[in-house]
Amino acid sequence: MWAYWRDAWAETNGGETEVVLADGTRCDVVTETHAVEVDFASKWAEAFGQALWYSFQTNKKAGVVMILRKPEDQKFVLRIQSLAEHHKIELKVWTVDAG
Repeated sequence: MWAYWRDAWAETNGGETEVVLADGTRCDVVTETHAVEVDFASKWAEAFGQALWYSFQTNKKAGVVMILRKPEDQKFVLRIQSLAEHHKIELKVWTVDAG
């Protein structure tokens, strides 16, 4: 199910999926401007860290696509956005409603 949302988002946004980076890690989606981690909203903290690492490795902006499975998942979007704002980290967050 997760891969479906990754692939659909990548296709819509002109991204390449599963890009192997110089250190051997795999970025879920790389677009012209962003290195993007795609994950379920409840994994917001892990997605935050991975997006920052992929951004560093690619010299692109960091991005996270959060897959929302239920309305309560919106709290995770607030968490990741608040953390980025507090630390003055540029992070683009997109959401996908999978509910």
